[in-house]
Formats: sequence, structure tokens, C-alpha cells
Amino acid sequence: KVQTLEKGLVELAQERDGLKLDLDELEARTANMEVDWNESENKRNELEAELQEVWNLKDSLEKDRGEDTLHQEREHADQLAREVQERDARISELEQEQQFANDNIARLEQNLQQRDEEIAQYTRRVVERESEVEQLREEMSKLKREHS
Repeated sequence: KVQTLEKGLVELAQERDGLKLDLDELEARTANMEVDWNESENKRNELEAELQEVWNLKDSLEKDRGEDTLHQEREHADQLAREVQERDARISELEQEQQFANDNIARLEQNLQQRDEEIAQYTRRVVERESEVEQLREEMSKLKREHS
């Protein structure tokens, strides 16, 4: 029975270690997603600044240039607006992935805590069983002496 408990203890420790590796991997993935998110956010800000610059340029071109040039600038501004929308969509997607990863991390941390509690419980049971075994040995030894 002690061997079974010890085997269970070893298996739980291995499972805990595996869960810790999964947690580390998810944390690294989250860090990578945060970097991607920051890069996307920076790109979005650059695109918005460029878009604002284009709009300002458009205003001055409306005064200075003909209709053909103005049309080209409007197309460029529209393209930049589409790129900003695409970046916003990507940022939203990254935020959802990050939330999913954070939820997984929380779940794994809860599993780790549960496994640690089970390991502590099994460890206490092993110590109790070993104590019981030692008491039984002492009683057997005492009975042998009394019987002899």
C-alpha cells in the first residue's frame, strides 16, 4: 500500500512538472503575443499618423492642384484607412488570443495548485502509513519477545 501511494506520489509529481512546462510554454506564447500586439499597435499608430498627414496634404492639394492629383491622394488615403482597419482587426484578434492564453494559464495554475495539494495529501498519508508500519513492527517484536 505504501508503494502504491509512493507510485501515485511520483506520478503526480511528474504530472505537476508537465503542467509547469505547459505553463511556461503558454507564458512564452503570451509574451510573444504581447510583442506582436505592441508591434501592431505601433504600426497602427504610424498608419494613423500617416493618414492624418495625407488628409492634411489633401486639404492643401485641393487648393493648389487639379482634380486628377486630388483623386490619387484620396485613393491613397482610402488605402491607408483600409490598412488601419486591418490592423485594428489584427489587434482585436491578438487580444482574443491573449485572453485565451491567459485563461489557459489560470486553468493550468489552478491544476498545479490542485496537484500540489494532492501531493501534500499523499505525502501525509505515506508518512502515516510508514508510522503505522513501524508501530506494527514494534508490536510484533514485542509479541515475539513475550511469546518466547
